[in-house]
Amino acid sequence: MVSTLRRLLPALAAGAALLAAVVAAQDASLTLQVVSVSDAGYPKAQAVVTVEDTASGTAPALTPDNVTVALNGAPAKVLATQLASSETTPLDVLFLVDVSGSMAGQPLTLVKGAATAFIAQLAPQDRVAVIAFSDRVRVLQDYTTDHAAASAVIDRLQASGNTALYEATAGAALKAATSTASRRAIILLSDGADYGSSGTVSRQQAIDAAAKVGVPFFAIGEGSGIDRAYLQQLAAASNGRYLEAPDPRQLGDLYASIARLLRSQYVITFDASGVHAAGDVPVTVTVRSGARSATASASYHAPPPPPATVSIEGVQPGESLTSRRTVTVQVGGGQAVSRVTFQVDGKTVAEATSPPYTYTYDPAAFGGGAHELSVTAQAASGPVTSKIDFVSTPPARAAGGGGVDPLLLAAAVVVVILLAGGILFLALHRRRREETPPPVDVAALRPVPALPPDAVPVAPEPEPAPAPVDEPRGLLISRAGDDLGNEYVIGGSPVSIGSGERCAVRIADRGLSAVEARVWVRDGQLMLHRMMSLNAIANEGVTGGWSILEPGDTFQLGPHTFEFRLLPVPKPAPDASDIPNVLRDPDRPKAASGGAGFPAAPEPSRLRLVELMPKNDVSAPPDRDERAS
Repeated sequence: MVSTLRRLLPALAAGAALLAAVVAAQDASLTLQVVSVSDAGYPKAQAVVTVEDTASGTAPALTPDNVTVALNGAPAKVLATQLASSETTPLDVLFLVDVSGSMAGQPLTLVKGAATAFIAQLAPQDRVAVIAFSDRVRVLQDYTTDHAAASAVIDRLQASGNTALYEATAGAALKAATSTASRRAIILLSDGADYGSSGTVSRQQAIDAAAKVGVPFFAIGEGSGIDRAYLQQLAAASNGRYLEAPDPRQLGDLYASIARLLRSQYVITFDASGVHAAGDVPVTVTVRSGARSATASASYHAPPPPPATVSIEGVQPGESLTSRRTVTVQVGGGQAVSRVTFQVDGKTVAEATSPPYTYTYDPAAFGGGAHELSVTAQAASGPVTSKIDFVSTPPARAAGGGGVDPLLLAAAVVVVILLAGGILFLALHRRRREETPPPVDVAALRPVPALPPDAVPVAPEPEPAPAPVDEPRGLLISRAGDDLGNEYVIGGSPVSIGSGERCAVRIADRGLSAVEARVWVRDGQLMLHRMMSLNAIANEGVTGGWSILEPGDTFQLGPHTFEFRLLPVPKPAPDASDIPNVLRDPDRPKAASGGAGFPAAPEPSRLRLVELMPKNDVSAPPDRDERAS
């Protein structure tokens, strides 16, 4: 046992996951201790804390609003607070009992009774281990949920020999380190100082081992010959408690108080995604109960975060695409993602800033042959890219001729009908003209007077210009298509969007109809009235209709995807009463370089409109009452 401890103590000192916590309570009646911190569920992490109202002896009720957590000094979002019941977070408790000769008789009998009463209060999921020490350290019971077996082991304890206290402390820390439970405790009872042991573990080595493992020691000193300084140092280093029983009849109450303290523990779940590198991470927890507060600090050793992963769904490697296909990207690893970019053959075709990360591939836009789809996610640890090769076969070249798109077929039928009707109309009109003599134009028989030499010919009236955009209220941002990244301002009056020159929102793509839709902003929403067009029938399967979009929503016109956002509401004009009258107020100073009595005009903004928008998340728009106000 001694040689094993000697080999493992350096490992405990170098590779411990948790460091000691330091308690700093702002009110003496409210105490807080950080028992352990774990980020095993990264990006979520959990801190087990002990909160006690010393005035009432109970734990105050805590909600996420009562708790703040800081990692490396930066705030971390508190996700949940839960009282650590054994049903949700089981407890592993290790009894470390001094059975030296001085414990014979009543002291050992009372210890047995207090320990077995403690075990009787545990939940079925809680585990118990037993270590006894005198001249040497013996593990009598490993961790088990068989509470009857553990109680029987304690009941058979007998006293004899000296006190190997330091070796027992290090051995208990070693055994507790094998527990994977979030809630762990060691209950140590001793009636004397380290004496007569044959071990080689020093006092400081035992203290260091207890501190590095991060399991709290509840150290109980019984009798008058105890090493009080050592037990107090051990409890402080392990973030536990020191308790003293000058009279062995007090042991039952002390063990019961430890049970109450363990029942007052909380599990605080918080977001640890802000930690992107391995190393020791300082954690500060503050709880508030009414006007009182308490703060405790600890640190834990964070492993490197798992790497981000990118998977492409919706198309298989080598698959032949003959029609439009929606591709979805899944980003794993628990890291924050700011942007996902889609590229086809090295050309950026779409980007998304929030899930779901999707892109619709159209074979007709890229032609037949082999293509490569590349997806890059900008994760917290850096960009991550995934690629996939596939074959594109536009519908007109589909093998066998049997894979004709029904929408394209319907569009072709409509075109043929329209052409046939047009040809029939022209033929009938021509026949009617041939059968009916043309009317005599009497005005044409009259002589046309000559223009005077100085007359100016009148030019024909120009065609009406596109309807202007009134007061800007919203913005359409291109997220896919040849105009990726372009911005189009829209107002409160309906304007046309399409490829026609008379459209107020003109998209330079002859593949679109002259007028695809009418758009405007009303009550903070985008009103979208789609026109029926052959392009919409063939490519999108729509036949016109109304849509109402919220800020952050997207819609598609052919290969183009547009995101709708609201522009900021302009500030009201300054009060005219504040403008000085240079005739009425001659002594009032003039504003700088803006004309007499007027401020200088500000420099025009060079920022993009999207950069002038409010910073709130567009995915959660204000309700209708707020927009109306």
